[in-house]
Amino acid sequence: MKVTIKMIAELSGVSTGTVDRVLNKRGKVKPEVESRVRAIVDAFNYKPNSAAKNLAMQNKKRRIGVIFHVQEDYKNYAVQEGIRGIKDAAEEIKDSGLTFSFKYGRNFNVDDQLKNIDDLIESDILALAIAPINDPRITARLDEVIRSGIPVFCLTNNVITEENHYFFGLDNYKAGSLVAGMFGLLRDEKLNIAIVFPSLSMLGNEHRLKGFEETIAHYYPNLVNKIDVCIATNDDLTSYLTVKKMLKTFKDVNAIFFASGAAEGGMQAIKEAGLLGNATIIAVDPSEAIVENMLLGNISAVINQNTHVAGYQMIKAIYNYALFDVLPDSFQIYMNSEIMIKENFMSTSSIKT
Repeated sequence: MKVTIKMIAELSGVSTGTVDRVLNKRGKVKPEVESRVRAIVDAFNYKPNSAAKNLAMQNKKRRIGVIFHVQEDYKNYAVQEGIRGIKDAAEEIKDSGLTFSFKYGRNFNVDDQLKNIDDLIESDILALAIAPINDPRITARLDEVIRSGIPVFCLTNNVITEENHYFFGLDNYKAGSLVAGMFGLLRDEKLNIAIVFPSLSMLGNEHRLKGFEETIAHYYPNLVNKIDVCIATNDDLTSYLTVKKMLKTFKDVNAIFFASGAAEGGMQAIKEAGLLGNATIIAVDPSEAIVENMLLGNISAVINQNTHVAGYQMIKAIYNYALFDVLPDSFQIYMNSEIMIKENFMSTSSIKT
């Protein structure tokens, strides 16, 4: 009798997606469920057949489209980590017969992203992975893609579509709320908070700001005196000039929520304003400039978006769809909101000394 992944799922009382996660050690599965699945796998001596997988692929589309919202050399830790995660997963499954078409565009340019979507659809793709810009034309086009039978997987930034799609990334509302909570723990005097954010054309950034502001208003209404927000793009010169201008007009800053990817320029402006070491700073993503300032004691904590993990898991999910017709059990696959402090980046020897 030929044993299939579907049979194992039925005997285990779980979905094929859960069996796949156990076999590929991907995602969270309860220990008792994993033990039950592995017992059945071992009892039938089941081993995935690579040749059979490739044979199953012969009558399927093989191309996966991947679209980013920025240029390939865009200086942003989260974006570059997401690209690295995608490429690491693609390298692991290179013998599957799947191929990848990467598309980039001018930064946050809706017309470029629409063209990239159309070009990939014309190339007859099996699935679409995208970091979507939050624009009605993009969401409408994605709905059309989904209705045509092509599943859409969103990376790091989510959008609201009428049709179901899959999102891999951070719960950005929760991340913003966590930063508000950390300010509440770290400071007990009235705060004047300067917020440095990247483009709000990405829905995730909107949700992160909303989570921060609503948590402050609900749980810490007496903590904050005033808040000012500036939008600093992920270009160091622009970030430097934008942050410098804000800090000249926004007086008595004693706390900074720094979420822009252009950390080097932004940190320079903060330094010139005399706030490094004097203001409580919480940042997003452990880029080189952020880690350097954490080790110097200038930044209290950083939220890691784990975009490498998100990109990697997204491609593995597409792989399972391509080979097993298995889609994720949930439409929202959230990464952990990892809070990191200086000691995360210190070697054991430096901590001891």
